[in-house]
Amino acid sequence: MLNSRGEWKVCPPMSDTALSNLWIRKENGRWRPALTLATTLQPLGFGNLCKIRWDKKRFEYGRELPVASITDKGWLAAKWFRKVLREHYPLIPANGTLAPEKFLSDLVPLIAKEVEGEFHDFVIRKSTAYGRFRFGAASARGHLDDQERYLANPEIRRSYPLVCQRCACRSECEALDVSASPAFAWRQLGLVDERGVPTRRGIIFSFFNQGEGLAVAAGLEEDDYSINDLVFDLADLRAGHRFAMDDSRAGGRLAAICQNRYHRASFSGYLELGLPIAYGSGASEVVRDLVEHQIGRHKLVNDNIRHGDIERALTEWRSLLRQIVQAPGRAHRRWCVIWSNIRSVGTNWLMITFGTVTSREHLPSGEVYCVKLFKHPITNGSGGSNYRRSHRYTF
Repeated sequence: MLNSRGEWKVCPPMSDTALSNLWIRKENGRWRPALTLATTLQPLGFGNLCKIRWDKKRFEYGRELPVASITDKGWLAAKWFRKVLREHYPLIPANGTLAPEKFLSDLVPLIAKEVEGEFHDFVIRKSTAYGRFRFGAASARGHLDDQERYLANPEIRRSYPLVCQRCACRSECEALDVSASPAFAWRQLGLVDERGVPTRRGIIFSFFNQGEGLAVAAGLEEDDYSINDLVFDLADLRAGHRFAMDDSRAGGRLAAICQNRYHRASFSGYLELGLPIAYGSGASEVVRDLVEHQIGRHKLVNDNIRHGDIERALTEWRSLLRQIVQAPGRAHRRWCVIWSNIRSVGTNWLMITFGTVTSREHLPSGEVYCVKLFKHPITNGSGGSNYRRSHRYTF
């Protein structure tokens, strides 16, 4: 910022101060105390503007208003103030006269409270006493510069960080597009670290399409989120609006975890308010009833959910589970658990074969075999059935 001495300095944050300490820059670039400008008092108090002089050169603006009528019996509160007394201070006689000293001690503080200013002095004109009030104690905000002045509206410009000011590549940086790049989105989502190396979340994200991997990674990072529940909640990732009915599409625990992890951010083609674009709650309950509770499909059909909706939800859910089974293994405990959990669902629902492997103990140390996914076994030439084994993946 340009400080009160015309020097460019680092702009400090705004801080609270009194209006008497605030300085305002005029159109000609000169700085003046805020109270020496009549426009400063526009939102403050009521009454006529007046100049309160300290000497021949120094002054500040204040407010002046009639406070009392001077009679032979004493001072009688002005009409506007008598109304205030009747409304807010009924125990104080509004029509009584007081000696000047008594009026000053008893009623002037109440007037200052109404004006929201500080009493300065009286001015007597004919038979009316006018009170003058200052506003130097009013709250204000400004940037504190090196001269201990609070500046209300300094000229501000953006400057390069010190490390960039003498950098030989600055001209190239200036020519770059300032829009958010994919690499910036990767960092925001935690897919790569500060060195550009993929994180565990980024590796899992790469196994899936669009934002589905972000949801899977978020679920795995939540240690108290049951893997069994997560497996069935994956059915919501491609459910859309079909099963939400009148409820919000963002229902379910997986949705809450995603929105918390990704701060309800939106990334075109990946996330919308922290959720994968095709996310819709409700499908996981239907899939769980079919697979785990063995409820017939005809019992789940209603006016909103048809047979085709249920079939599509199952198809999409199986597709996601196949992606997990076929994905390369990584050094991630919960990823291994979800792989084993999906395998335990069985071949009846996933139509996935695992050859003759029945448990992790039967595998070579540190390795897992999985097979290509087929809806039906492949018939060999001799009339038997076999299954094609895929590549070996290392955990």
